[in-house]
Amino acid sequence: MRFLERIADAVSVPVAIQNAPEYLGTSLSNAGLRELNRQHPNIAILKAEGSTTYINGLIEETEGVFYVFNGRGGWNSRTISGPAASA
Repeated sequence: MRFLERIADAVSVPVAIQNAPEYLGTSLSNAGLRELNRQHPNIAILKAEGSTTYINGLIEETEGVFYVFNGRGGWNSRTISGPAASA
């Protein structure tokens, strides 16, 4: 997480994270992602890899603060969530 924090501190543009537990064998928790955004609001884009159930839970548990893209095994969907959607 420190690596992501250093990147976010070094730039003034939105930062994207890809969370792909199936391929990496580890995952950032939803609570961890939310805390990253609280401390570094420019960490605002998430490329998630998971089922619809997982993605819906992620969006709910992170309070909808991320622009979320989903994809699995090379199949990508359009943006499925984002702060601007509610504006």
